[in-house]
Amino acid sequence: MFTWPQLELTDYERQYVRPYKDGVYPGVLRRTYEVFLNTVADPLTPGLEEIKLKGVVQMSRRARVFALGFAGRLGSWRLQIETGSGEQMTPKSAQADGFPIVSSMIAGGSWNALSAIGEQPLVAGLATRTGGLVSGFYGNETQGPMLIDPNWELSANEQLIFWGTSINNELTTEFPMVGVAQKVLAISVHVWEFPGMDGGPKPTEKRVK
Repeated sequence: MFTWPQLELTDYERQYVRPYKDGVYPGVLRRTYEVFLNTVADPLTPGLEEIKLKGVVQMSRRARVFALGFAGRLGSWRLQIETGSGEQMTPKSAQADGFPIVSSMIAGGSWNALSAIGEQPLVAGLATRTGGLVSGFYGNETQGPMLIDPNWELSANEQLIFWGTSINNELTTEFPMVGVAQKVLAISVHVWEFPGMDGGPKPTEKRVK
């Protein structure tokens, strides 16, 4: 089965764009942005020199977020997602004890620090696009992305903000690590972007001089 959803334009969007540029209308752009969160400052690893519990994706055009991908210690992070204007994308109910655990948001990452004894074991290293090396962990490769339907619509210059909270359970592990365990969460934000939908004229309109 094909993982990624097919682009479907609304009647309003078709006044400005087409799936592919055709000489009159610009084409929709598919973009992927990355956010990295980590709990331990590691001066020797590029990209992890300081603790990062917040990540921001700044939209330059009107956009629709249609999927999120995750890697890292998925069962040891709670994640709050909101826009710069305060819209909550991961609201928590009054009965919840916190924001969602990442492993509960997607298929494939079954490890949950709240229901496991100890921390996830280290099994491999994973090279990142930034050239650094972060830890890969058992049970933390997703079988597919988190598809968002309906898509999250964001205006130009809007921010999508990710707040991470790590779940500390090192004290319960059978074989405790030396020092504090590094917890890394990598997030891929998959987006459709719409050129020309930022207040300018429609492609079929002529500017009045």
